[in-house]
Amino acid sequence: MPFRNFPHIFCFLLCTDALAIYVVSHPVRSLFVVTLAHSLLLQIAYIGSVFFLICLAALAEMSKALRTLGPFNEAPSRRRAGMLA
Repeated sequence: MPFRNFPHIFCFLLCTDALAIYVVSHPVRSLFVVTLAHSLLLQIAYIGSVFFLICLAALAEMSKALRTLGPFNEAPSRRRAGMLA
């Protein structure tokens, strides 16, 4: 999801959630508390997914570096000769 769409989707989710809470239970105090709690949970989920993607990118870079610098980049004949010697 592009970042520019996130604020629109976030506001839409919070507004529909607030409306549903108000329809179910009319007290405004619970409306604010539940909306704030859902807002916090959505932000935690978004930050967690960004952190997960950053970790995946770092792992991909590390595996790429290991393939480039590791013992697997030698030619098979040189590897076999090194094992036999």
